[in-house]
Amino acid sequence: MTLTANLPNIIADGDLRSDVEDELEWDPAVPSTSIGISVTDHAVTLAGTVHTLAHRLAAVKAARRVRGVHAIIDDIVVVPISSHGTSDQDVGLTIERILESSSIVPAGLKATVRAGLVTLTGTVNYQFQKNSAFRAVRDIKGVSRVQNDIVVKAHASETVVRSKIVSAMHRNADWDSRGIFVVATGHEVWLSGHTRSYAARTQAVAAAWSAPGVEIVHDNIRIG
Repeated sequence: MTLTANLPNIIADGDLRSDVEDELEWDPAVPSTSIGISVTDHAVTLAGTVHTLAHRLAAVKAARRVRGVHAIIDDIVVVPISSHGTSDQDVGLTIERILESSSIVPAGLKATVRAGLVTLTGTVNYQFQKNSAFRAVRDIKGVSRVQNDIVVKAHASETVVRSKIVSAMHRNADWDSRGIFVVATGHEVWLSGHTRSYAARTQAVAAAWSAPGVEIVHDNIRIG
């Protein structure tokens, strides 16, 4: 997986590698001693093995935080720690218990496990429910990858998204939603126009995310 960003070439590759190493060592969620780092033209390659998917994701997230990183090539391999009695069936039962006990994830979602690969299926109304299901299973011992095939069944409605934003703005008398324009197609929402502050724009985007059926929000709102 490659993540890109437009940043000026102001840091030498050697210095950037050192910065990434320091960031991985600083983050307690990253087993940095098992991850190798190389940098070419500000593209950072992470390689090595970790024991959980959460470790892999944490390493990528940590590297992405470093100033000067233009791209990340994730070659980290998840090799779960094998232990007596642990099997795909055990992982599946653990996932079932976690999903059933969640107050956020709706009932009816299914998980299949094959050689550490977990595939999630089912339908939800909100993107945050789909994301929550992924986060619920990624840290489980024995999980090497998660394929999230959960479907957000509702389609985004311009009327509902607009109503969510207006309601959020009305809760704060200093903010006005009249300068915000909403376009919704399928599961995507485009926000444009202007607000008076960064906080108001953030609240408008959060309100759009809270509407059913929204999977992607394009924030083109200007401040001023």
